[in-house]
Formats: sequence, C-alpha cells, structure tokens
Amino acid sequence: METWEKRVIAAIEDPSYGIFQDPDYEDRCIYYRRQQTKGRLLKVVVKVSEVEPFEVVTAFTTDSTKEGEKWIWPKSD
Repeated sequence: METWEKRVIAAIEDPSYGIFQDPDYEDRCIYYRRQQTKGRLLKVVVKVSEVEPFEVVTAFTTDSTKEGEKWIWPKSD
C-alpha cells in the first residue's frame, strides 16, 4: 500500500497528463499521471471543498480518460 500512497501523492503534486473535471460530481477533480507501463495512467479522484480538507475518493490505473471529463489543467492556448 505504501507504494500506491506515494504514487497517489505524486499524481496530485505533478499530474503529468492533466487535471479534469468529473462529469458526474461538480465537487470532484480527477488527476491523471502517466505510468511507466506503456499507455497506462494513474487516475486519482479528489473531492474538493472550500471549507473541508481535500479527500481522495479513489485511485486506480486506466488506459484512458472517461467520456465527459472536461480538461481543466494545464490550460491550452
């Protein structure tokens, strides 16, 4: 579990694939980080709040973003 905890923290601190808005929950952002395994991403879903600490809802590997997720960071010109 310790290895996964480090990976989750790294995804939040440096989301190398970007940050997306969850299409089903407006209070959740999704952080994606590229993994060493070819074509895989670590997906970390974070519940954000202005009054509560942020909370990691779930984290798992995937090969793509989910349909409907809106790319919010980094902004492209």
